[in-house]
Amino acid sequence: MARARRSAAAVPFFLLGTIVLTLLATNALPVPSADRAFYSGLAVLCAVSTAVAVIDLVAIRRRMTEERRWHR
Repeated sequence: MARARRSAAAVPFFLLGTIVLTLLATNALPVPSADRAFYSGLAVLCAVSTAVAVIDLVAIRRRMTEERRWHR
């Protein structure tokens, strides 16, 4: 159950990181100019982390459903 809470907490964090870093990569936010590839790389890393956390939540949910189904 702790793993599910960790993944559930990570999803919005990484999603927000993806959005902010994408905006930084497109120069939509007023910050000092930095390397666009750096922000793009971090945005991709956050997006992949979001996907992994969502897949983990789906796997945990499926496993819990199977356990309830077979252990009744």
